[in-house]
Amino acid sequence: MASGDGVRSVKIGADERTGWSSERPERKTSGPGRPPRPEGRALNVKASDTLSFPNGSLVVFTGADPITVHRLVARMLPRPALISYDALARQVAEKVPAEQVGEVTLRLITKRVEERKAEGQATVIETGDLSTELRTALTKLADRRAGSHLVVLDSGRKAVGDDERFEALRTVVSGARSGEIGSEGFSTAMVLGRVDLDKVTAIEFVAPRQRRR
Repeated sequence: MASGDGVRSVKIGADERTGWSSERPERKTSGPGRPPRPEGRALNVKASDTLSFPNGSLVVFTGADPITVHRLVARMLPRPALISYDALARQVAEKVPAEQVGEVTLRLITKRVEERKAEGQATVIETGDLSTELRTALTKLADRRAGSHLVVLDSGRKAVGDDERFEALRTVVSGARSGEIGSEGFSTAMVLGRVDLDKVTAIEFVAPRQRRR
């Protein structure tokens, strides 16, 4: 897991934007200034070309197709700004017994998140692990003011290896769209379909907009 300074806004070069048109309308952001979330639920946020979150947020990208998850996030963020739970877990598995991998990996991630919070930086975590237990554990690490935010890649059935993982994905997607996944601690949730992958070109962390009185 690499360390480094966080990034407020990262853009993708024109040569990396498959299907991107320079004649697109003015961008729309899914960020601070959105309406307050329903009590006890995550606010469902629509996909846009720039994913915007409050400064200091903890953002979890997940999906049943971990390769696509990684490619999406890696092209929007430099390596030091991203934590790959799966890659770290594989490294940990080489050094500790199997039953300790989850605990040790989470402990290492906790340390890194705390370091970034102390620096006033956001944390982005990617994982193909679809378990409720992991997501709930990660949301507990978030700064309470900035919150934790979930982005789910809803890949098609062909991209998912087996029926069990596909059903697990469908459960996460349903919870994200209904807002019920807020019970895990998420402030907002977004679902990206495969058609949205070309639309999303940047991620930024900004100060929340002040509400008008």
